Amino acid sequence: MQMNRKGFTLVEIMSVVAIIGILSAIAMPNFLRSRRVSQMNSCIVNMKQLDGAREQALLAGNTSISMAILCGTAGYLKATPSCPASKTQYAAPASAAATFVCPNPGVAGNTEFTHSLYK
Repeated sequence: MQMNRKGFTLVEIMSVVAIIGILSAIAMPNFLRSRRVSQMNSCIVNMKQLDGAREQALLAGNTSISMAILCGTAGYLKATPSCPASKTQYAAPASAAATFVCPNPGVAGNTEFTHSLYK
């Protein structure tokens, strides 16, 4: 009597699912870390653009720096950038000599991804 085998056995399916689970357990932390690093780098680029717009405004003779002067239709940037991690918009520095800071510097005491424009 010859047996026609069609499909997979339960053991074969379970072993494939186990291998996929192990690979995803290895890959997910690396994916999340690379996502946070890219958000941090994007935030630094946004702060550099804001700093460049602030420098242009100071060279144009503006003594008080506000986000309305820097961003918008009449500003040096078309849109107001926001932090990619929290989607919070940046605030103008208190003085013309101060630099921009990230509105989301660290989450729950995690200082691994704390960043600023000038370290």
